[in-house]
Amino acid sequence: MGKTIVDRIEQALLAKGLTPRAASLAAGMSPDAIRGIMRNPDSSPTVDTTRKLAGALSVSPEWLAYGIGEGPGEVSESSVVGVFGYIGAGGSIDTSSAQIEGHEPLFEVRVPFPLPNDALAFQIQGESMWPKYDSGDVIVCSRFADHPGAVIGHTAAVETVDGARYLKRILQGTKQGHFHLMSYNAPEMMDVPVVSFSEVIAAIPAAQVKSIANEARKSVLRQIKTGKAMRS
Repeated sequence: MGKTIVDRIEQALLAKGLTPRAASLAAGMSPDAIRGIMRNPDSSPTVDTTRKLAGALSVSPEWLAYGIGEGPGEVSESSVVGVFGYIGAGGSIDTSSAQIEGHEPLFEVRVPFPLPNDALAFQIQGESMWPKYDSGDVIVCSRFADHPGAVIGHTAAVETVDGARYLKRILQGTKQGHFHLMSYNAPEMMDVPVVSFSEVIAAIPAAQVKSIANEARKSVLRQIKTGKAMRS
């Protein structure tokens, strides 16, 4: 058991496989919130901050604050997030199927940790970000914003002025409102005008992506097979 809250945060991050940045965003806080706490071993976060962090790290607030109660692996929490369309990790893709504001998602997936209320997800098409991301992976993002903020130097979801959506590493361009979009396995896109950005919170490997609808359908089929389903 960690002796300080910083020790326990580090233990919970390791158990969850999250970076401080990802956990901070999952808690609905600034990207550097947890790093700020970890820089001071004598940190004493407020009750509200402790509650938010505990939710993101899937531990009880009591354990995080005092080392008592449910620690890593002892609290079972999950979130459901809507997949609102596709995002290109290579060339431009058709985003006409993307429905975000005021529309229902194409399908939903469940992730084994809490997410901020404004989270949304996209499914990757293309191989230019391999080996970090594969085609078919689902990335969970914060809601789109109108400024680059902390995404410079990091992988993020972006939308360009022509409506194309990409998953790229973002670098500052040479002109105002323009950015360099970088890939592992595709040509660099230089000085691209970008209208919105979204930070990546988590990625779900393609092999693990299961829509809620599919899970429900399989559950019903299992019940019918075992004779447990209700008949009208």
